Amino acid sequence: MTPAIYWFRNDLRIEDNPALVLACQHAGSLLPIYIHESALGAKTQWGFERVSRHRRNFLQESIEDLRSQIQALGSELVEFKGDVLEIFEKLRPQFVRANRGPRRSRAN
Repeated sequence: MTPAIYWFRNDLRIEDNPALVLACQHAGSLLPIYIHESALGAKTQWGFERVSRHRRNFLQESIEDLRSQIQALGSELVEFKGDVLEIFEKLRPQFVRANRGPRRSRAN
């Protein structure tokens, strides 16, 4: 089995999370991550905040709860801040190396 990344994006639950269950079943190890997207902190073209103070507070409380649940399972939630594509580009080499196994010959 191979290592995998599980990106908690909108569904910040451990229980009743079919995608997480599937990832756990098919990965040898799992890196749970949350990305604080820098674009969400930007203002709209009209100068309004994209995310209200109440939404930010709710999100932070949800992440703290998720972190506690993951720690109770013996793991850690790794948080990143920035551009999603850049973050995955930085993570990719670690997982590509880990997923490489012996080459298999193709049967003709």
